[in-house]
Amino acid sequence: MCRTYRGKTLEGVSLSIPGNEKRYENDEVLNVFLDFDAKGVKGIGFRAELNYYLNALFVSAQIQPTCDDSFIRLYSSRINLGNEIFYKTIHTEKKDGGLMLTLHKNPINVPCVKMN
Repeated sequence: MCRTYRGKTLEGVSLSIPGNEKRYENDEVLNVFLDFDAKGVKGIGFRAELNYYLNALFVSAQIQPTCDDSFIRLYSSRINLGNEIFYKTIHTEKKDGGLMLTLHKNPINVPCVKMN
């Protein structure tokens, strides 16, 4: 995983991102690739949801291999996004036997989310 700013890689990050690191105000993107090792599968179903209250990303996925129609692998994950970082939108894409998640911090024309 890495954080990018205007297309340039800033640094590698772990799944639990500390909130005290320097953050940029615009154009910050976090790319997360969840590798399910699912090449040659019959189907992949997934759901990724940002929780603004917990500032976390919840991902669930179901993988159906081609070898057995009755067998389904289930994945569930919570990715903490730090204390001071608030991503507004998420883009998901199936890619190379896994799931690519792209989180945008401050996309153009997206209003800020007010936290209580």
